[in-house]
Amino acid sequence: MIWFAVLMGMASQLKTLGFTGWVGHGVSDMISSRMGNAGPTLILLVMMGFYLLTAYFFASGTAKVVALGPVIIGSLMVLGVNPLIAF
Repeated sequence: MIWFAVLMGMASQLKTLGFTGWVGHGVSDMISSRMGNAGPTLILLVMMGFYLLTAYFFASGTAKVVALGPVIIGSLMVLGVNPLIAF
């Protein structure tokens, strides 16, 4: 439980410092500039690939979901993916 609390605290601190927002804006801007006319399915697949690649930066799956889940969902919605599909 102590280790889990530390991981959750680190994920929360990343959000507090603005790192997750910075990553979200960067990814959204990159995808929209390079794939502006792409369909929602292709954008969803690219974001899924990004989410899988970030697995190596987090020690736990739960910490990754807490830190990047809202960022990924927000980015998908900004890029025009249907909210029902983004969740």
